[in-house]
Amino acid sequence: MMYFRPDPEVLLPGFLLATIYGSLVRTYITMGGNGSTVDHLKTGQVAALPILWCPVAEQQEILTVVDRESSRIQAAKLSAQSGCELLREYRSALITAAVTGQLDIRAHEKKMEALA
Repeated sequence: MMYFRPDPEVLLPGFLLATIYGSLVRTYITMGGNGSTVDHLKTGQVAALPILWCPVAEQQEILTVVDRESSRIQAAKLSAQSGCELLREYRSALITAAVTGQLDIRAHEKKMEALA
């Protein structure tokens, strides 16, 4: 475990974190890391991480966009998870109704055959 404390006049901490989680650094870690279950880097390898940066004002703009888009993605993910949970509940209710005879499946089969 290492502790990074960038100079915020040069590199915003959030931008550094986003960069580290980005594909460029992930690829670097995968290719240069060693370890049986988790990739590890030596101190020299960490010092050579391919960190891209730009002026602080531009870093802040990028972080604003990343945060906004991440929020939208998270909201979509939660909506999809909620929809999946509802579908599981509907499926369970449908199976229960069919098994207990509350739903006549034969009538639905005849309708489907007529449509085909």
